[in-house]
Amino acid sequence: KWNHVRQIGGLCHFLTHPEPHLFGKQVLRDIYRALLEEMLSEGDAWVTTPSALAAHWETLNSVSTEKDTG
Repeated sequence: KWNHVRQIGGLCHFLTHPEPHLFGKQVLRDIYRALLEEMLSEGDAWVTTPSALAAHWETLNSVSTEKDTG
């Protein structure tokens, strides 16, 4: 699924919690680490915070609005 999202220029949002029943198990941490390593391996993934993502879109929107109103 990740490769499809990458191909269409989409966004994946991962919300994780350091709860013992989730990340207390080594196998789950290893799977999550492998996913992150795969996503970052191509050099086209952006790891950021929700507030930085919102600021990015606000900037894009203001630039787009300025172009439209010229």
